[in-house]
Formats: sequence, C-alpha cells, structure tokens
Amino acid sequence: MGDFYWNSQRRRLARKKHVSRTLSYVVVVPTLRCDLDCCYCQASRAPLSASEADWSSDTLARFLAFLDSLPGDRMLIEFQGGEPTLRLDLVEAVIAHARRRFRETHFVLCSNLARGADVVRPLLAAADVSLSTSLDGPPDLQQKKPNPDSGADAGFFSGF
Repeated sequence: MGDFYWNSQRRRLARKKHVSRTLSYVVVVPTLRCDLDCCYCQASRAPLSASEADWSSDTLARFLAFLDSLPGDRMLIEFQGGEPTLRLDLVEAVIAHARRRFRETHFVLCSNLARGADVVRPLLAAADVSLSTSLDGPPDLQQKKPNPDSGADAGFFSGF
C-alpha cells in the first residue's frame, strides 16, 4: 500500500506530466482588420478598409464543424486579431455554438478597447467570458497607438 503522502505526491506529479490528447484550447482570428497601427504588434494586421480580411460564412461554418468534431467536453476559445470586436457577429456565433456543443466553456476576447467598453460590455456580462487588453503606459503613450486614419478615438482609458 505504501505511504499515503508518498502516493499522493506521485499522483500529483503524474497528473502534471500527463498531456491530454483532447484539444481543449484554440486561438481564432475572425478578422485581420484593426483600428490601430501599433509598431510592436506581432499580428498580421490589415487596414479597416481591407476586403477579404474577415472570415467568410464558409470559414465560420467550417470552424463550427471543426468544433463539433472534437471529442472533449471542455473548450477555451481565445479571439485575437486584428481587432475581434470589429466582427462581433462572428465572435457571438462561435460563442453561442460552443456553449451548445461543450459542457464547459470559457472565452477570452483580446481587444485593444479603442472602440470603448460599451462594445464588449454585453459579452462580458457572461461568467464564461474574459477580456484581455494591452496597457502600454501612461495616457500620452497609450494615445499614440491609434491609427490616424481609423477614426478610433482615445477610448481605451474610458473603456478600461
């Protein structure tokens, strides 16, 4: 039987080293368009006026079918971009589908908040939705981020 504490420690270590064969975390980019033009951004940004930088209805359908094909019952979906709030219709469609498909869900919306918090507030009312954003420093530095051609105001701090 062995020592209870030793067996407990062995079990904890075994769980830490176990790699699940079930995919339970995906990062999706529903649009490459962004209303900012940050020099340090690692994303493949497209201007607001870009055509074909957003998911098509066919791409959305194929992604939802992909979710349906997964064997697990838990899913974390992180929406990145571009700026995903530019296509909240796609974000909301994925969230609604995933909630029906999986027993346990969590969603992370990575937003620059340039459009203000009112855009994402309805989504954040749900317990399974979180927000991720980037604060670069004091207001004078943060307000240098907007692309002058985007029409984005300095809505970050009011949204934050």
